[in-house]
Amino acid sequence: MNPILSLTDALARFRGAGGKEENLAEQFGLLADYLLRGGYIAVGDTRRIYLRDVEFYYHEEEGPVKDPVMYPRNPPAAELPYLPLGSLYPHVSGIDIAFENPDRCYRASALVRGYNLLDGDAPLPAGYETRSTYLYEALLCGPSLADGIRLAWVPAPVLDDDDEIVCSVRRNVPLFSPDGDKLPYLDEGVPTENRRHLQDPRPWRFIRRINQQDTTPR
Repeated sequence: MNPILSLTDALARFRGAGGKEENLAEQFGLLADYLLRGGYIAVGDTRRIYLRDVEFYYHEEEGPVKDPVMYPRNPPAAELPYLPLGSLYPHVSGIDIAFENPDRCYRASALVRGYNLLDGDAPLPAGYETRSTYLYEALLCGPSLADGIRLAWVPAPVLDDDDEIVCSVRRNVPLFSPDGDKLPYLDEGVPTENRRHLQDPRPWRFIRRINQQDTTPR
């Protein structure tokens, strides 16, 4: 991880799968290390959002690597424009940071699952926020339209190297058949959190664990 990298440079290092899903694991790991250790989102002059939990999504429009639960992707009868690098993409599950590539025809993003919010020197709320849709409030509750809403990624090391990053499956993401159907959970295999479907086994979630006695990022 290089904390001096800008967000644009860090995202631009991602090259996609090239049709081979095994090419993604190392790239997602490096990008997670940057997002979780290498900076924060600044809201105006005082509010800082430190990412603690991100899930990656990746879908090839024309290649074999598919991710049917990804939000911005082209259905058969539509043509959705690709998002610029580093775009925020809001949806019902929260907010993604997008790093799509129109030349290579893939969609890619990181959903912010958890974060720490600091306003001035005090954490708001205290501890670690795991409700992904609350990021809307963190970004937009308080900034003035009259003064202009300013959001920016600030490259800066925020954690010691000893802080652990844990890799796991994405939360409540179902496994799909080759025909695009969700596979039901029938008391065999690993279920999703709601126990309705088989869990997608791809380990594309990364969680930053710090000293539980002090949840303020260092």
